[in-house]
Amino acid sequence: RLFTLYNGVDIEKFCPSTRKRREGRVRLSFHGRWSEKKGILVLLRAVRILESKRSDFECYIAGSPEVPFPTPESRRVGDVVLEMMKGLRTTKLVGAMPHDDLPAFIQDMDLGIVPTISPEPFGIVNLEYMACGLPVIATRTGGIPEIVADGKTGRLVEPNNAEELAAAIDELLDAPALRERMGGEGRKTVEAKFTWERHVENLISIYDGIHRNG
Repeated sequence: RLFTLYNGVDIEKFCPSTRKRREGRVRLSFHGRWSEKKGILVLLRAVRILESKRSDFECYIAGSPEVPFPTPESRRVGDVVLEMMKGLRTTKLVGAMPHDDLPAFIQDMDLGIVPTISPEPFGIVNLEYMACGLPVIATRTGGIPEIVADGKTGRLVEPNNAEELAAAIDELLDAPALRERMGGEGRKTVEAKFTWERHVENLISIYDGIHRNG
């Protein structure tokens, strides 16, 4: 028998900001391993497309080729990122940060971008954005569609498609009310399905069912 047991996120730590809404350009956020599989290069290509027609946004990229540990691939991707950055005006590198600093970083953003190329078994980063009340633009791969509801808590795009990713970002840049609504729905979704308390309840339920049925 197979059971689906979702991971959870700390909704006390990852929560919507209580500060007054920041004015100014819309902020996009990416944090994760610097790997082609995580789609960081696809995101930069999408930003290049967006910059050809608008400049009213900022893209913040957290992480580095050295985190969680350096590999030949991460360092190669790091070199490509730095080279691509030379031609971009809106993108900022914020470096690696401790996990405890992530909530404040996310709370200062408007959109979470998860451009994973390879099938993602789950993708905790999606929950971190949603728990903080951000809409998520992610790829339609692996377990991500079980977390991000297209049109409700964000947008799903095809993996490794910079044009489609750029179009989804473009849409939400012009729709503050939609971003607000999607962010609120994302928080509700996390509270209902993806807390650690819900994870434990579901785990106990699975064990109880196995014990009763043998």
